[in-house]
Amino acid sequence: MSLTRPQTLRTLLSAGNELIFQLTTDGGARDDLGSFGWEIAIEREIIWTCKGPTFGQLPGSFRAESYGLLSAALFLDVYFSYYDTPSPDPQPIIKCYIDSMSLIDRVLRNLNRTYVNPSRCLASDYDLESGILFIITNLPIAISFFHVKSHQDDAVPVEALPWIVQMNVHADQLATDYLDNHAKPSSIVPFIPASGARLNINGITINRRFPQQLRLAASGPNICTHLMTRNNWTEPTFRSINWTVPSKALLTLERSTQIFIIKFAHDHLPTRRHMYRIKQAETDKCPACHHIVESAWHIFSCPRRSIWREKLLKTLHDTLSHNRTQPDLTLILLQGIRGALSNPTFQMSAANREPQFVSLVNAQNKIGWQHILKGRFSNRWLQIQQLHIRTDPDIDPTTQSSERWLKQVLNHIWTSLWDVWIIRNADLHGRDNAEQEQKRKEKLRPHVIALYATVDSLLACDKPIFDTPIRDRLKAPSREIATWIRLVTPTVKRALADAKSYLLRTNHRIEPFMTIARPDPLTRDEQVNELRPVSRLD
Repeated sequence: MSLTRPQTLRTLLSAGNELIFQLTTDGGARDDLGSFGWEIAIEREIIWTCKGPTFGQLPGSFRAESYGLLSAALFLDVYFSYYDTPSPDPQPIIKCYIDSMSLIDRVLRNLNRTYVNPSRCLASDYDLESGILFIITNLPIAISFFHVKSHQDDAVPVEALPWIVQMNVHADQLATDYLDNHAKPSSIVPFIPASGARLNINGITINRRFPQQLRLAASGPNICTHLMTRNNWTEPTFRSINWTVPSKALLTLERSTQIFIIKFAHDHLPTRRHMYRIKQAETDKCPACHHIVESAWHIFSCPRRSIWREKLLKTLHDTLSHNRTQPDLTLILLQGIRGALSNPTFQMSAANREPQFVSLVNAQNKIGWQHILKGRFSNRWLQIQQLHIRTDPDIDPTTQSSERWLKQVLNHIWTSLWDVWIIRNADLHGRDNAEQEQKRKEKLRPHVIALYATVDSLLACDKPIFDTPIRDRLKAPSREIATWIRLVTPTVKRALADAKSYLLRTNHRIEPFMTIARPDPLTRDEQVNELRPVSRLD
């Protein structure tokens, strides 16, 4: 922290002058690092500046910005307490300029809240939010918030910018300097008393997604064991997979696509094979080729999907080129996906490759190339791409990262998989209204035939249920047929039970009319007597 004159504020306040302070804060984050910077000035005179670290795993820019505001507010609070500054009259004003509109909205929304909402404690970065609100509401001076656009010095010299924008540039420079030269990763976050609690799991402070993190901590070991057993992975192989980026990439998709990818990754897609096994489908054959059992992998490798596969590889090549992918990574990834689509157990040869690509191919071979489509990339992909970003002079490392690269790749792959699932559903359910109606009738037809097959087992009083010929019934619209099946099925079940009960009451068993058989076999003498002729009586 830089204090030009520590008692400047006390002196100015004691003079009874009307003061307006300008406060600008900024923050930045990169991977596990974060930092902030702030500056306070009166008119065009800078009084205090500060820069410092952001605590927490993968802090992100919002948390870094929040730490900047918390630090500035805490400094003012401690200053007034340390110097025992009396309540000034007239009361000074602090105009706080922040380039994060989301932070401003969140602070103002909670400052103006008229009721206590217990669920707020589950919000991401609640510890910083509670600390900021507690300090601001107890400060003896009022703070008003304004938004300032960031990075305006990219196109205009700093000296030519308005003073408030220059202050924002200064705060950004402070944060960047700390991030580049002093920032260190931190797993434990210092406790903020206003938050009331802090959640630590395995030595790591949790500051977002609390319910999910608790569920993951409780069920995570069992899930890991299940995945290793199901996929025949060793623990080192499991640890070599990057699990962080796929979870972030999943959030970039629409909700329906997210559900599909999660089901696909865990082999829970409602394929024909699965639906047939649980007796919810008449056949397990693929609705496109009609002769191969439809598994999850067959959806993508079906002979009828060749156009889609070629399109996937071509558009993926374009995406990789657009995101400045290391050339060898592009070739390996395209070869691996092509091989996995043709053979789920595909293994790539590591011969005649540079050492770093040998380790990459071997690592992915252990994981399985088919898992690429499920988002299970070896960490070696990110390491090689990050090295390429740092060494290629044409790539700006401040805007590109290996994590961003993998997110873009996964977004493209998963969007393409969702597209082929839509095509598959069209093959199964029909593309236009007429075809969809025909498909629905084909599914309902076995149910109608099964119901009509029970007519001979019903009592005469119940047979009028089937007065309409089956041919006419099947000509009705599918919605009408489905409604008839839903209404008639319980009636037919009851009618069959009544017919069985009536049969048992009105039909006598035949056993009473039969001679009772001798319980024990005849002895030899009795057999002889049975065979001896009887004398005639004259």
